Amino acid sequence: MRDIRKDDAGSVAIMSVFSIMVLLMISALALETSSLYVEKLRTQRAADIANLAAANTPSPIVRTAPSAIALATARQMAVVNGFQPGEVETTVTAGASGVPELSTRILHQSPLDFGQILTDKRTVPVGGSSSARVVAEGTGDCIRSLFGATSIYDRAVVDGPGCTIAAATYLNLCGTPLVAARKVEVGTSRDVQTIFVCSQGLIDPPLSSFSFNTPSVDPLAADPRILAIKSRLQGMTNWAYGTTIPKAPLTLEIAFGGDETYSGATVSLPGTRRYGRLSISNSTIAITARGAPDPTCQYPTTISGDVVLSGTNQLTFGSGCYAIGGSLLNGSGAVTRFDPLPGASVMLVVIGKIDNAPATLSFGNMGFSILGDVSNAEHGKLTFGNGPFRIGGGITNHNGTLRFGDGPYYVAGGTISNAGSLTFGNGAFYLWGGSLTNTLAGSTTFGNGPFYLYGGTVTNSSGRLTFGDGPFEFSGGSLTLSPGSETVFGVGDLNFYGGSATFEGSSIVVGRDRTGDAQRGSSSAFFYGGSYSFKSDALTAVGTTFAFYGGSVSLHGIGAMTMTAPTGNAPSFGYRNILFYIYGGAFSLYQGNVRDLLSGVIYAPGTNISVYGGQSVEIPEAGCLQLIGGFVDIYQNASLKTRSCSLSATAARTVSLTR
Repeated sequence: MRDIRKDDAGSVAIMSVFSIMVLLMISALALETSSLYVEKLRTQRAADIANLAAANTPSPIVRTAPSAIALATARQMAVVNGFQPGEVETTVTAGASGVPELSTRILHQSPLDFGQILTDKRTVPVGGSSSARVVAEGTGDCIRSLFGATSIYDRAVVDGPGCTIAAATYLNLCGTPLVAARKVEVGTSRDVQTIFVCSQGLIDPPLSSFSFNTPSVDPLAADPRILAIKSRLQGMTNWAYGTTIPKAPLTLEIAFGGDETYSGATVSLPGTRRYGRLSISNSTIAITARGAPDPTCQYPTTISGDVVLSGTNQLTFGSGCYAIGGSLLNGSGAVTRFDPLPGASVMLVVIGKIDNAPATLSFGNMGFSILGDVSNAEHGKLTFGNGPFRIGGGITNHNGTLRFGDGPYYVAGGTISNAGSLTFGNGAFYLWGGSLTNTLAGSTTFGNGPFYLYGGTVTNSSGRLTFGDGPFEFSGGSLTLSPGSETVFGVGDLNFYGGSATFEGSSIVVGRDRTGDAQRGSSSAFFYGGSYSFKSDALTAVGTTFAFYGGSVSLHGIGAMTMTAPTGNAPSFGYRNILFYIYGGAFSLYQGNVRDLLSGVIYAPGTNISVYGGQSVEIPEAGCLQLIGGFVDIYQNASLKTRSCSLSATAARTVSLTR
């Protein structure tokens, strides 16, 4: 019996030890679980803090991605709370209503203490994630129809949580759209409106929160900006710059003289002698003329025939007018300079043409009147000093280098054609009835204007066409920027008096460069009558207002756009927060899968606004996007971020955690 009891005592001791070990393991796991829970709370709190800080930075989301400042802020706040930069990830995700939210996730390895009893792992991953939505505070419209329905259907997305969506009749919501607004107003009763909510998408606010039987009032009908735009358009019924070019080339009767030849000579010729054909080779020639300025060529030194040049030549002229009845021909391989004597005022009149073969021809500063063509052959180099210039024929540059100094320039009826490098300096530029064509890989560059183009055509076929600062005045004729071309307009107003404008180049910039002046404005483009087509691969117009009288505006198949209205209170160009004004025509935007940056009001009070396709439209930090039309339709896969333009550029924002 004693042996059996001894055996029982040993069993109890073994069971006791085993029980203690189990209790210790349970206690260890409980402590480890509590520790991990606390660590999870710490990680979650750090993720919330980091995400809120990032969401409160200026422009935390830029084109559906976190801004650099937002990323840096999230990392910094995570480090402050004891985490490593590499453990932080900030992205943009789709919120519950399908609109972008800023999300921050922290994932790090937490060390195990007691937990290693059950596993050979020394750490386990512990994470926390946070999402936040940024909403601009204030009131105002983001979308309003004035006499018809507002329709958002198919798979369209409209993100306007800080503003109002309004319909003169009903809001048509069908398909699977995602819509977020602060308020919805409709002109119909609840019973009628219910019929048009056939959507399986997400609508915020819900139907129960709509404001029914609410009249739709045009908020811009009496706005001073719109009244000023209307007045300016009405003033474009007449071309204000006349129907004849201000200064035409001079036409003179030139008396015949005797032919003369100079080869290897250094001579001084009198200005009072009548010359016929001049043949000059490897010579230095000075002509003194009458010694007094003669800009209208009342007392010219005359050369009745051609001036034919070969070899290396230097011709200098005293003050006066020199009139060539024939043409000025610089032969192949020649190197020739025409210069005024120091302090001299020279006027050069050519009744025929100036033709530069594959050669080098240079003119100093003087007045130029050329009734015929200016032609520069392939590989030729033709340079003019400062003018003024009066040209009655064409200007042709065959893959050479042709440079004009400062103007003004008066081109009457001729054709300007460039396939090489063509440059004009600063000065008013008048093209009357002729045409400007930039072809092949040609580069045509103008200095600062203003520019006046009457009745002719401007075509950039496939090269690069650059205008300095304007203004730019186009009457009749056409402006065609063809596929594959690159065009830049400098700062200044663009006014189109009828005619047609086709923007289809690979890159078009209005306002000098891609940054422009978003506050003070870079340009305004006004179209009175005529027809317009916008199909550029990339269109940039920062700080610009577009206004149209008659005709519809179609941006179909266009590539990515950056188009913003000026945001300053009194911009130098354009009208504050007015991006498009269309009178008498409709506005439509149809694109593929591209991302646009738009800012301002699109205002078509008498017709419809249609946005469809697959584009995603974002808004700059200090911008807005507001649609006001007779009808408004947004459908297919179009996605718009909207904000009322009645909000100031520094409007307060609400940042709220969503999950």
